Amino acid sequence: MKQILTLVILLTFGVVTSQAAEGDRVTSTLQASLQKTFAGAKILKWSELGSSDLLYASVLYNNERMNAYFDGKGNLIASGRFIKAESLPLIVSKSLNEKYAGASIIDVVEYIEKEGTSYLVTIHSNSKEMVIHSFTDGSSYVFKKTKITGK
Repeated sequence: MKQILTLVILLTFGVVTSQAAEGDRVTSTLQASLQKTFAGAKILKWSELGSSDLLYASVLYNNERMNAYFDGKGNLIASGRFIKAESLPLIVSKSLNEKYAGASIIDVVEYIEKEGTSYLVTIHSNSKEMVIHSFTDGSSYVFKKTKITGK
């Protein structure tokens, strides 16, 4: 399951994806599963996660843009949506403020899967941009670190 979560996370940052055209791997079972899980969602596009068996749909659901990740059989694996930093659970927010004092939160993606909910928080600190993978117990790790040039 950790491999799947890692693929889902990589997808969020525009890595290892390709467009999946209607009729390629997007079956009627997959379409039905999406509509059952997210009734009334407007499908923006289907894509696949590199060479894995996972597909995801970018959708507009309840006026929010989100991604829903499915296996080839139509089972929902995870979903993700952008949320405001103010919507982070208090323990996550407090932990991030303690570990990364003075950093600015740029965006937050909330991921929900069977094992629970976690958050990908992009922060800027000095000349670095970091993506922190945070969990509801307050634990976290640096998922990705990039040096910001031109500052």
